[in-house]
Amino acid sequence: MESKTTIIIVALIAVLACAGAAILLMSGWGNTPGAPVDPDPDFPDLNENVILVYFSATEVTAGVAEKIKDYLGCDVYRIEPEVPYTTADLQRDIPESRVNREHMDPSFRPAIAGEKMDFSQYSTIILGFPIWYHQEPQIIDTFLDTYDLSGKNIAPFSTSWSAGIANARLNIIHAEPDANVVKGGQFPSGFEEQDIYDWLDTVGFEKKTI
Repeated sequence: MESKTTIIIVALIAVLACAGAAILLMSGWGNTPGAPVDPDPDFPDLNENVILVYFSATEVTAGVAEKIKDYLGCDVYRIEPEVPYTTADLQRDIPESRVNREHMDPSFRPAIAGEKMDFSQYSTIILGFPIWYHQEPQIIDTFLDTYDLSGKNIAPFSTSWSAGIANARLNIIHAEPDANVVKGGQFPSGFEEQDIYDWLDTVGFEKKTI
């Protein structure tokens, strides 16, 4: 009797494990590392008319952006704040620093310098930024509020010591519900070039050819 019970329990565990794996695969969390993500047929090809858009406060994100630009040979637009962030502005251990004051007001939208861009010719936006307080900086929210990216692909990437991109990606999906927001990339300050290229390849970007 005990042996039959044991067999039944083991069988149930195996079934549940298989079901869990299937759920993970369907949700996208179980993708094999390096395996390409299937393109969404309702949106344009990821490699058509690509522009890299990024904000960088300490040049770490700019470093990743430079590698992406070289790899894809795409156009680039850097988001510049109308009032640049100083080193003092970025000190989160100082309660009255600029980033802390902005964080305390989720509706605050730092102004972007320069003329408004025309993104109508682009099908894919690669959107890069550092992670502040486990989400995108609010100047990225300014960008998303300013431009309607409906019908476009958005490929987000972020830089951070430890925090992931999941919250930021969800915020982008909420801000641009009619865009195709693909799997995000996350890179530390001491990033490896190959990690960037692996993310681009996995998402479905193609390296430029000379």
